[in-house]
Amino acid sequence: MYVLMSGFFKNNFKYVILAGVICVPLFGHLGSLPIHLWDESRLTMNAYEMYNNKNWIVTFYEGAPDLWNTKPPFLIWCQALLMGVVGPNELAIRLPSAIAGLLTCLAIVFFSNRYLKNFWVGFISVVILITSRGYISDHGTRTGDYDAMLTLFTTLYCFSFFAYSETKKVKYLYFFFISMTLGVLTKSVAALFFTPAIFIFVLMQKQLFELLKNKHFYFGLGIFLFFTFGYYLLREMVLPGYLDAVYMNDLGGRFFEAIENHKQDSWFYYDNIISSRFTPWYLFLPFGILTGALNKDERIRKLSLYFGLLILTYFIVISGSETKLDWYDLPLYPFIALLTSLFLYLIFDVISKIEFVNQLLKYNFLPFAFVFFISINPYRATIDRVYLPKPKPGSWQANYFELSYYMRDAIHGKHDVSDNRILYEEYNAQLQLYVKVLRSKGQVAKFIGRNDIQPNTLVLVQDDALKEYLTDNFKVEKIEVAGNVIKYKVHEQRR
Repeated sequence: MYVLMSGFFKNNFKYVILAGVICVPLFGHLGSLPIHLWDESRLTMNAYEMYNNKNWIVTFYEGAPDLWNTKPPFLIWCQALLMGVVGPNELAIRLPSAIAGLLTCLAIVFFSNRYLKNFWVGFISVVILITSRGYISDHGTRTGDYDAMLTLFTTLYCFSFFAYSETKKVKYLYFFFISMTLGVLTKSVAALFFTPAIFIFVLMQKQLFELLKNKHFYFGLGIFLFFTFGYYLLREMVLPGYLDAVYMNDLGGRFFEAIENHKQDSWFYYDNIISSRFTPWYLFLPFGILTGALNKDERIRKLSLYFGLLILTYFIVISGSETKLDWYDLPLYPFIALLTSLFLYLIFDVISKIEFVNQLLKYNFLPFAFVFFISINPYRATIDRVYLPKPKPGSWQANYFELSYYMRDAIHGKHDVSDNRILYEEYNAQLQLYVKVLRSKGQVAKFIGRNDIQPNTLVLVQDDALKEYLTDNFKVEKIEVAGNVIKYKVHEQRR
């Protein structure tokens, strides 16, 4: 057994190292932070209601069909199914994003192995990807949002089409359409933002007529149309008015108008990549582009052209939209990581071929030392963000999550919230999962506003302004203090 295991690790050592490098940033302490407000919390409640009502076509929020979040439910299906496995908690909500991140990394390595015949380009690309703050982030692989899964499917269909273009194997054409279908069922039209670049690439390669004459193109297109249009039409039949909501939320309304005041200038995504989301790797990206464009290997030149078209086209599309949000650039990262890796691999390769070093050393470890030293600080910064994600006491994040921590602790028996009122007047989706789980355990807590406060009740409150209102207008008694969260016994109203 020992011989077999030692032989396995010797033959697969680089893959074992890669797995360790990938999995810690993706899965470490994934469920530690409570549910985030807005998108993650909305998806959480969509998944929780689907988990309970078993309606797999229409998503619900607070017992009613959800016409605010109108994306197709592939991600929500995954989350609801995982709730049945690991329970209704943060892990069930975030595992699909983390798994999508893992599969994206494996796809990059597989593509590098199969097309470039080079494991180390894929390895370096993955290291760049998982140390990019824009990718291992909220609304990325660390939260239960659409974007990591969207990025998996856009990466797969872009890889698949390039593989078809090079080999003409119809299986890749079907992979292309299946991946694109799953992308649309994850995040609607956003999954199609790379298709203009693919069309341009087909024209440049003079493959358009050949593609149009291929019957498998139409079979694949039929699969795509059947499942995507089929879902939208089915949901419209079940819930009339759904398509109008889709237009406003996902299509023209979002593109031509800044939804919910998310308006930024045209250089918003460029500035983000430079300032935080792709630091420090953006410094090497221009050299990666040059390395690819001037490479002696025609395969690398063609691949660099393809990735360049994908990046440029997608960047133009999202920059042209009136609604701009930080995470809309997420599908770019696998491709800019691959382009950046071409330059770093060039250095890696040059070092590995230094003759006097190879003569001096039995094993030339210097290329690996180069990769280690250039990536150690970005990797350490990534681990610092994900391994101990609990906010520092006194920070705004700690204050923001404090009531969520309290409610989650109540689920684990650390507090009793039976018949408590939660004085909270803002959008509260990030707290609703905890309240509903507590209710299923027999602890009934409900949200109230300041006008609903009644004497002889227990009231939980975190917001300072609401505490001031409560103590100014009622005679109260402190029952429990947990940081900024205070439980009051409300007596009579002050006159």
